[in-house]
Amino acid sequence: MFVILVGPKGSGKSHIGRILEARLGVHFFHVEPLWLAYHRDCKAAERQPMIAEGIARVHPLLARALAQHPHVCVETTGASSEILDALLSLRPRSEIVIARVTAPLELCLHRISTRDQTDQIPLETETVRKVYALSESLSHESDITLNNMQLTEQEIVEPFKRALTAEVIHPRQLVRAWVDAFNRADPDALAAFYAEDAVNHQVAESPVHGRRAIREMFAAGFASATMVCEVENIFEDGEWGILEWRDPLGLRGCGFFHIVGGQIVFQRGYWDKLSFLRAHGLPLPDKT
Repeated sequence: MFVILVGPKGSGKSHIGRILEARLGVHFFHVEPLWLAYHRDCKAAERQPMIAEGIARVHPLLARALAQHPHVCVETTGASSEILDALLSLRPRSEIVIARVTAPLELCLHRISTRDQTDQIPLETETVRKVYALSESLSHESDITLNNMQLTEQEIVEPFKRALTAEVIHPRQLVRAWVDAFNRADPDALAAFYAEDAVNHQVAESPVHGRRAIREMFAAGFASATMVCEVENIFEDGEWGILEWRDPLGLRGCGFFHIVGGQIVFQRGYWDKLSFLRAHGLPLPDKT
């Protein structure tokens, strides 16, 4: 799992990262010294630091850590959407735990003024306030929220312990389970794979919105015909699962599944509707 701690400077992200490393064995990848070194190099070269250039320097080292450790933790203020988006691109969303860390502004300022500044990028108080406002206004979804005023180690560890021990379902696994439920003609099991606001768009039909409507779509389909999905290939690419299928009657199709957090949020299927209707002896659309 890739743990991303998001919160203003002084909210205690580094403290939390060190606790996760000591208590849960999560590798804490401390990015601040790397960004500080980049800023120093820019100053020595008499040029302004650029976020994209800093990402290109720091994130390959982070990617290497992700390849070497089962669990990695990193921190960011979230004030830069460019940095946050770059972090989120390093792993599929199903393998990321986003933890929002909050604390009152005055407490953050006090912590900053009294801590060791050795590995910290120096910021003026007014800049810290601006970063705080940007971080607190971030509307990105999170998996864990910590109001870090006086949290004990156990209060910090507990929500991460549950998240890190949860089984990660990869797109290939979910698509395989989806096929099994389809071949059982089980609309309830199929519906459970979808997010509440998922969209299922079979291009021969209009898009179906929402888990309940998707369940009814499958139930109606199973009531009208005996359908079997024979897997020819299942591919996986990041958050996407791709299914190539055929059925015993010779029909073929392809399905694309966008999977986030272990649930299908979007599905698109390509198949020949007229061939399907003819193969199953169902009425053809009225040509008039």
